[in-house]
Amino acid sequence: MNAGLSNLASLKAQLLAVSLQADTNYDPIITAIGLGVASRIDRFCNRKMMRLVGAIDICRSDRRHWYLERSPVEEITALAKKDSEADGWVSFPLPPDGNSLVQVMELQQGYINFIAIQGYFFSQLQITYNGGFWWNQADTFDVGYTGPQTQPAGSYALPSDIQLAWFLQCQNVWKRFDKLGVQISQNPEPQSAISSLDLCDAAQDLLKPHIRYQLC
Repeated sequence: MNAGLSNLASLKAQLLAVSLQADTNYDPIITAIGLGVASRIDRFCNRKMMRLVGAIDICRSDRRHWYLERSPVEEITALAKKDSEADGWVSFPLPPDGNSLVQVMELQQGYINFIAIQGYFFSQLQITYNGGFWWNQADTFDVGYTGPQTQPAGSYALPSDIQLAWFLQCQNVWKRFDKLGVQISQNPEPQSAISSLDLCDAAQDLLKPHIRYQLC
């Protein structure tokens, strides 16, 4: 089961004592923390981390370049353009075909440079691709579990420093979570502090090399 940037069992091993890891009472909140922290890391790094086959980005045609939401990119699988609802999406060949819309690609960064401005602001370009980082999401308690997942050929494994940043931030949130309800009579502001947690310094330091800076 995916819990953010690893499976639930791995996250529980980081947050709970060994004697508590078989207990499922905290699974929903631990999963929510893991997914929430993963989303916060996506925003901090300005990219979506999780690998997706058949990811689709859509942008306006009045531009020369585009940064795909997920990177690194394994491959571009389809290109299409839409000038009107009546015409719908019209497919174009992939590079290096001379009729492709793309002039240059930097797949590691998810950067695409188009051969020219392709239309007015109301026209749209659609890029279908496989991209993002892979990690094992299978858990021993999943129905039909047969062992850890095998990394797909050509995919990029999640870097260890990104996963460590995720673990550290999950631990930071977990420590501040009121597990026993003892804060029920406290001032609402301290109780809601968990909702405004920013990434801890250690997590930010680990993630800085993975921030994607880009021009619009």
